[in-house]
Amino acid sequence: MNTPCVNHGTIPEMSCHTGNDIMAEIKSSLDLIMEKTEGMTLSDEKKTALRRKDLKGKIRGILQRYLDLLIDKTALAFSLEHIKKHEVSPVDTVFAECVLERLDPDMDNERLFDILDLIPFIPASDVRLELHSFAERCHAFTDKLDGSARAFLASKGISGSAVYPNLLDNEQRQEWEKIERARFTERLKSLFLP
Repeated sequence: MNTPCVNHGTIPEMSCHTGNDIMAEIKSSLDLIMEKTEGMTLSDEKKTALRRKDLKGKIRGILQRYLDLLIDKTALAFSLEHIKKHEVSPVDTVFAECVLERLDPDMDNERLFDILDLIPFIPASDVRLELHSFAERCHAFTDKLDGSARAFLASKGISGSAVYPNLLDNEQRQEWEKIERARFTERLKSLFLP
């Protein structure tokens, strides 16, 4: 015999569930999950990793607010000091890591350089040297690629002072830059993080 069901229309009587039945099934499922996970806890290593990830998220948020000109250097320093009071993780190291990850050779990094003095173990002059060195490598690679592109175009009969190869869309340049930027960030971290 078919019975009308509010949730499913007309269906066989045995498969029509009431709200209480569904809640009982959910509760039963939750009970099973609780039984299976009883005694399971995170290892100290995983707890530390989760705390560090959470800390890094907080610091990235504060750093972004600083870079967006929503807070000044004093407010940034105050926020970091507040976090230090409640954290066991090395806040200065995580902050340094976040700052180093934000350095971009193609952008104006002055706001980042302005706060490097908040990190006692990173000399800003050494970071500037690394940025300059990276920029020189980029220019050298771009010049080499430009020469190759011009030679290719000349072999096709295309030459002149108005010929400029579009290197921004060059896949080889994009791939090289992606790899080199990752290496640059890792180099900064290996040089300056404790």
